[in-house]
Amino acid sequence: MNATINDYLSELARYLNVLPKRDRDNIVAEIDLHLNEKVNELKEEGYSDNQAVAKVLTDFKTPKSLSLEMVEEYDDKEIQNKPTFFVFFSVFCFAGFAQAVIPILRRELDTAFISFGLILIICGIITVLLKRNWRIIEIKTIKFFPKICLSLYFPVSLLFFWWNTGEQSYLALTWIYYMAAYWLLLLICALLSKKIAQKAEKDFYEFR
Repeated sequence: MNATINDYLSELARYLNVLPKRDRDNIVAEIDLHLNEKVNELKEEGYSDNQAVAKVLTDFKTPKSLSLEMVEEYDDKEIQNKPTFFVFFSVFCFAGFAQAVIPILRRELDTAFISFGLILIICGIITVLLKRNWRIIEIKTIKFFPKICLSLYFPVSLLFFWWNTGEQSYLALTWIYYMAAYWLLLLICALLSKKIAQKAEKDFYEFR
């Protein structure tokens, strides 16, 4: 195999390092076979070995652009059948906001619900901040969190708060503080999720 093609395949393998080794090796082997077939076809047309290799690599996609397609295709196929643990765990932790809104519905600041909700939310934030080697489905999951905050948790908590205001002639100051803290935490998590998703997407497509 020509040394130039070797260089191409080595660079392709480096960009595909986010995939399992077995899948990465299979892709590289398939591309190796395809490139050499093209080279042999050109040599039969009268090109020299170096000319054929140079033409094939010039006409072919760059290792980076090809790897992007391969990784996206791999992610789409894999995730349809096998979602990652990160997806399940982050969604579970993000459900801490639902746990934290229960006291509003029950009209009492239950420490157990609040504590459990905060623990889930904190675990989710730490997990997302420490996440490396993002996959497409994971990025999409994080990008979806701000929408949930604004279209679900905030309207629901606002509805419960309005309901309690109508049911009670007086609201304790601690209750108002809790609502303000809940909405502030929603905003922070929504902005943080958006920022992390943008960075993860950028890192993914630049192959950090």
